[in-house]
Amino acid sequence: MRHRTLIVAVALAFAAGFATCYVWNKSGPEPLAPNFETTIGFIGCSNTAQAVIGYERVGGNKVWEIPNGREHDFDGGAVRDWVESDTSFWQTFDNYHAANPNTRAVWWQMCVRNEDEPTLEDALEVVSGIKDRIPNVTIYVSSLPSYRGGVCRITGTAGIVRGRELALQLTEFSEKGDVIPGPALRPHTLEELVDDGCHMNDAGMRSVGEQLRAFFDVL
Repeated sequence: MRHRTLIVAVALAFAAGFATCYVWNKSGPEPLAPNFETTIGFIGCSNTAQAVIGYERVGGNKVWEIPNGREHDFDGGAVRDWVESDTSFWQTFDNYHAANPNTRAVWWQMCVRNEDEPTLEDALEVVSGIKDRIPNVTIYVSSLPSYRGGVCRITGTAGIVRGRELALQLTEFSEKGDVIPGPALRPHTLEELVDDGCHMNDAGMRSVGEQLRAFFDVL
């Protein structure tokens, strides 16, 4: 009898531990702390998140803050990945927006993969997604900067060019004047990049951060 009780107790403990683990894995990342001072949100990809982190490192405080450990929340967020309204990218956007309720503007950096050919219609779907969430929002659109002395294998040359074209098309198409040009970032130098030739090191992030401050902090 004592042996059977021990087996049952062990089984129950295992089940409880498994359930706890399952709930923890399903719970996702920790909620973001509320911030009532920030007024500018953003969408984009890993490079966009790096730019925002660089902005924070040089003292910027008007754009959504990315907490430590959340640096990869926007990884892979090319234009086509933002088109569908129920993707995990929009869930991430909604989480950040909920934590930053005084958001009045959004910076969209158009990340385009080398093999992708997003259309103006794709981009307008994303604009609609932002406007549905933030009425009367002003949207600043930019492309990824080019690379001086190299080419990023993810974007190639074609992805950079298509991002520029889409940004221009959107601003020209905007009937209300609420989609306007965002910061035009200068080309990256090799000294500002990590080994993959696409993403920024600390110096690169700070350089872009200073450019974002020069644009957004005077609005």
